[in-house]
Amino acid sequence: MTRSVDTSFILGIGKVGDAVKVLLDIDKVMTADELTDVVHTAEVAEASPESAPAASAEG
Repeated sequence: MTRSVDTSFILGIGKVGDAVKVLLDIDKVMTADELTDVVHTAEVAEASPESAPAASAEG
């Protein structure tokens, strides 16, 4: 049995040190409304970093 997986949102995959990084096409991963929410959240966090939740993602 063969299954098809949509990978149209993946721009690239690479290895950095021991980690594998996946480069995503943000316009295909998130809607315009979701992107607006992210920008708004970032602006709020920059305005008051002590009240923003700590980020746990590794860059």
